[in-house]
Amino acid sequence: MPQEIRVLVVDDDAMNAVAIRRLLELEGIEATTVPTAEDALCQLGQRPYHTIVTDLRLPGASGQELARRLRQTYLIALSGDLPGLARSMYFDRTLRKPCDPEVLLRAIIEGSTPPDGIGPGRKRS
Repeated sequence: MPQEIRVLVVDDDAMNAVAIRRLLELEGIEATTVPTAEDALCQLGQRPYHTIVTDLRLPGASGQELARRLRQTYLIALSGDLPGLARSMYFDRTLRKPCDPEVLLRAIIEGSTPPDGIGPGRKRS
């Protein structure tokens, strides 16, 4: 597994956020959780992250809006909203909730690159 992977988890459902954080920490991955896209942008201003895992439905700005603002970070969308996932063109990966923890973990590890790099398969304009 790559060394020192940092993941930002954006989910307003505290139970989901804590479950993902604990899964990642068990694998030696540093995880920070925030409840909104606005909080995520503030956190990203403080330090870089390799991967962002976000819910699509958030209070305030949506996960889609957050993704539109970010260009150099590997983005994974998690949602129980199938139509929302279908519109998730700004994300590198889309996973449906509830997600198999191993599938999520594999997606994070495969997509993590240096914070100033671009994740694999990411289309940049």
